[in-house]
Amino acid sequence: SSSEHHMTIGFHNFTLVGCYFRPWLDLDISTNILSTEIERAPNPDRVIVGGDFNLRPMSEGFDEISSLLKKLGLHLTSKPDSSTFNHPKGTSTLDYIFTSMKF
Repeated sequence: SSSEHHMTIGFHNFTLVGCYFRPWLDLDISTNILSTEIERAPNPDRVIVGGDFNLRPMSEGFDEISSLLKKLGLHLTSKPDSSTFNHPKGTSTLDYIFTSMKF
């Protein structure tokens, strides 16, 4: 499935969910998309979620997304201290990868 915020692709032995959540997008929309897509996955124990979440690593929104994905059996595999966005005023981490425990 897909929307302007995500694309989910089911492969033979895993599911990939790619995200782009705009900075002003309501967090409830993001969490609803993620939970729906993971619950629909034909192989929920083999899921990769990645993309631009537009959330800083120590933010309340990031904590909420991380908690939801942990409840759904995923953990953060990217490094939150590695910058993913570089600009003239500095760097930040806005992109993350979460995977099921079986990866």
